Amino acid sequence: MKKRYLSLYILISLSTLLFSLDYPGTATGDDFLSLRVNPASMAFGNAGGFALIHPYLLDGDEGERPDLFNEYSLQLAFTNLGYYFDKQDTDYTHNLLAAFPLFPNFYFGLQGSWQNSELDDSDATIGFLARPSDFLSLAATGEKLFTSDAAGVAGVGVRPLFFTENNPSLLTLGIDVPWDGSINSPVLHASSEPVDTLPGFAFSLAYNMETDRFTAGLSYSVGTIRSGTLIDNKTRGAAYVHLGTRKYSSPRVPMTDPYIRFNPGPEITEESAPGFFFFDPPSPTLFQVLEELRRLEKDPAVKGIVIERQNFRTSWAGYLELISALNRFRESGKKVVYYYENISLWNYVLAASTGDAIYLNRLGRVDLTGLGGTRLYFGGLLNSFGVKVHNIRSHPFKNGANFVSEPGITAEEREMLETFYSDVLEEVLALIRSGRGDKLSGDLEEIVAAGPYLISGDALKAGLVDGVIYHDQLAGKLEDFHQHPVISNGDFTKSFRRDWSDPFANQIALIYAVGNIIPGKGVPGSTIGSETLGASIRAARENPFVKALLIRVDSGGGSSLASDVIAREVQLTVEAGKPVIVSMGGAAASGGYYISAYADTIVASPLSVTGSIGVYVALPEFAGLLEKYEIGTAQLGTSDNASFANPLRRLGTGEREKLSALVDHTYDLFVETVAQGRGMDTAEVDAVAQGRVWTGRQALDRGLVDQLGGFQDALDTAAEAAGIRGQYMLVDYSNRDIPLSLRMAESFKSPLEGLFIPEILLKQDGPLYMMPFNPTD
Repeated sequence: MKKRYLSLYILISLSTLLFSLDYPGTATGDDFLSLRVNPASMAFGNAGGFALIHPYLLDGDEGERPDLFNEYSLQLAFTNLGYYFDKQDTDYTHNLLAAFPLFPNFYFGLQGSWQNSELDDSDATIGFLARPSDFLSLAATGEKLFTSDAAGVAGVGVRPLFFTENNPSLLTLGIDVPWDGSINSPVLHASSEPVDTLPGFAFSLAYNMETDRFTAGLSYSVGTIRSGTLIDNKTRGAAYVHLGTRKYSSPRVPMTDPYIRFNPGPEITEESAPGFFFFDPPSPTLFQVLEELRRLEKDPAVKGIVIERQNFRTSWAGYLELISALNRFRESGKKVVYYYENISLWNYVLAASTGDAIYLNRLGRVDLTGLGGTRLYFGGLLNSFGVKVHNIRSHPFKNGANFVSEPGITAEEREMLETFYSDVLEEVLALIRSGRGDKLSGDLEEIVAAGPYLISGDALKAGLVDGVIYHDQLAGKLEDFHQHPVISNGDFTKSFRRDWSDPFANQIALIYAVGNIIPGKGVPGSTIGSETLGASIRAARENPFVKALLIRVDSGGGSSLASDVIAREVQLTVEAGKPVIVSMGGAAASGGYYISAYADTIVASPLSVTGSIGVYVALPEFAGLLEKYEIGTAQLGTSDNASFANPLRRLGTGEREKLSALVDHTYDLFVETVAQGRGMDTAEVDAVAQGRVWTGRQALDRGLVDQLGGFQDALDTAAEAAGIRGQYMLVDYSNRDIPLSLRMAESFKSPLEGLFIPEILLKQDGPLYMMPFNPTD
């Protein structure tokens, strides 16, 4: 915390001492200052955040010095929307910006400006930015284009010294040519990224040949904070402080044996869900965490990582991905050390299988127990109130609605879950033995059966942990591995983008399918919309630069109709000759498996929850409740089926037969889809379907998946299937058709989200016929 305050103090001090005034070039800039030059630059992604800019005059300059409270500029920007206003005495100038990419490496922006409340005297500026490579940038802006006062700027930027993304010393050169009916003298620009010899510092120079004005600049950045000043040879300048949404280059702190705090959680998601603008940053995704581990693994200065008081929350498959990545990190010769106050079951599996040492607080506990839990069933309770839930399912193993239709667990459900959990337990025991087998005091099965370990000393005696200490003693324990260990903070904030372009060729499209499957449009990280995901798959299929699709599925199912629509898009992509690889996350069950079935290759984690090939209709009936309280009803209609499946009356025999036929028909289509996609006979599929749930390892034995592995394995498979031998770009094609209103609505999630609400209560166009399996049930 002291370091953070010290850095902030340095930044504020530098704001008044460093020098620079010129805004970046039309084609060369993409940080927060570039919004004043080209509105299209905002869509590049580096400009987000809040900024304060204050002008100043140096001694010897004529005129009144600016007052901090009367002359300043405030700026607020996101990726697609931005606003800033300039205050000078009693006048305000408002500027509202919108920007978005038209297609890869080409951005468009629009800016509207007005003074005070005088909207009649407003101006509009349009901007374009094209970056076909990391070496070249082209831009143009224009205002009042269809009037006699039309004006604008054309700009070019080049990076002659750009080598790789790991080289922090980048030089950018640019030229801007203004025009206002005739071409004016150009403005020349030169700027640097933070250089190795002065970490955190960056320089800029500009020369305006029209006005014979030189502008110089210097800035300093640490974390997401950047500060600097602007000054020209006319002795005018401006100081600024910017709190960004992306991490700038940070100064290096000399350390003998540096350890990095690796605390990305506790929540690690599959797909990033929208937060409340940048004030509520989303949880890191599993892919981001794996990428950060890969970066630390390659950093020769890092000796190890410390995971402190972090009980990560992710899927079982997510834990296996972390275990694989952490063990690769250790194989590179680096250390992984854990400190917990309390350890949950799956976090202990993670620590035991990857940790060089595990330390526990003296009042901490280890929740190492067998797998299982208590499942609630409300069928009896609902029946006591006169409410009945008709659970019309393709097979007894299809248990998605059992908790509201049954008074207790059925024999089929118990058999299925016991088989499932026994396979998971086998994996858990193997993982713990792999890391701590020689440290345990006895037989692992007996140690697990004796848990949980509520007293830290008992966990130590059992060999589950390596020491019982306070947190302040952790640094001293690291001396067992290195002579002079120093712990520094890690940072999972998205980095300031240095490259200019995404390669047009050799792209692999990454498409997330996370959440419940619904018709229409979905919301990132929450629901899978058939329209939304279908649009993403089509966009990738129709882009000639995309060589393969990698679909990351983490879904327990949803609407059968929406699942079929999505599966059709996958089928068309495969038939078009473009490889489709599915990477199964925590769950790809029921509808989640349906949308995977046509893929060329399915890669599952050993603990992915998959299968559940089955269908059910859950229809509530409130007739008994109405009769109990003597509430009358009147049924009106031109036919007996005018109020088909109305929950306010008893379900008729004919209605049940129709619903059963629907379930059977949908199940048959499900089986046919899997058989066609997997190259199996329908009888083979039916034998392993019937609503049964499998782990990824069990699914491999039954022909439902092609190989076991994680995200990177699936990515390697996609590159191989596409015939890519060299470098490629992983491009996120997810959610190409999500309206802004849905993204904003997701920022205000209901606390009731996740409760079972039968669709019949929410919609009037039919009963709920879904194919879900919820692995947390």
